[in-house]
Amino acid sequence: MYEERTQVNNRKRISRYRKYLWLIPGGISFCLGTVGVVLPILPTVPFYMFALFCFAKGSDSVRRRFVKTALYKNHLENFVDKKSMALRSKLTVIASISLLMGMGFYMMKGAFYGRITVCVIWAIHVIYFIFFIETDRKTCIGKCRKKSVERCEND
Repeated sequence: MYEERTQVNNRKRISRYRKYLWLIPGGISFCLGTVGVVLPILPTVPFYMFALFCFAKGSDSVRRRFVKTALYKNHLENFVDKKSMALRSKLTVIASISLLMGMGFYMMKGAFYGRITVCVIWAIHVIYFIFFIETDRKTCIGKCRKKSVERCEND
């Protein structure tokens, strides 16, 4: 009887620690994604996606709060719901990835295989964003000028 209670208490303690182990990287990823909104060097969407994943594993209440934020709604909601991104978001992500990978490529002057690895990873990212993530043209309504909206509606 005593051993069963001890095992149950140990499981509860472990599950509590697991929640914290998910919430800490989720919080760090959320902060980096928020900084990425201001700095074009950091990609916002991948950090927010990882934060959402960590928050979902760590705590339902934290995940619900995160989903209600304007940052989530502006950058991830369409991707999570429709598996599509606005063209501007796609271009921002590709440009950020290219810039960061380019910096890594430049810093690996003597590492031939490192440069090849960076090039392959960069190509996979670009191919994924261009061919596997749909471009949502309807998201420009309300964000662009009238002429752009007319072009979007005619497509």
